[in-house]
Amino acid sequence: MELLDGALERPAEERFDYLDAQCGADESLRDEIYELLETRASTESEEFFAQPFFDLRRQAGSHEGKVIGPYQVERLLERGGMGAVYLARRADLDKLVALKVIRRGLDLDDTLIERFRQERRILARLEHPHIARLLDGGATEDELPFFVMEYV
Repeated sequence: MELLDGALERPAEERFDYLDAQCGADESLRDEIYELLETRASTESEEFFAQPFFDLRRQAGSHEGKVIGPYQVERLLERGGMGAVYLARRADLDKLVALKVIRRGLDLDDTLIERFRQERRILARLEHPHIARLLDGGATEDELPFFVMEYV
């Protein structure tokens, strides 16, 4: 909580640099503090989201603009505890998809990797008109597991 308190004591435009300096190479810790800041901000005021900190945060560690397998990542849709879901496009088919990538840092925990793979296996078996279908899966260039689903 000291890191969160320290970040909150600074102006929004300084928080990113502060957390970078305090967390060093521990991206998992930095992401956790970012999420806590976002949660706190959402309960305080909409003006907080207009601060430059969040624009910088979205770019840091983001897959936006990158190519993952045959998919061009367009924008972040949502972040969660295990990873992030992006809107992506498979260029050769001109098809929009939802692409979920496990969060950096979690890929070091074999139990969490197995849970992510189990989620992918379960989704592969589900066939229902009200559940998005699993389309693809794999790993990014830096070996983060991902899977691709219909974008609905």
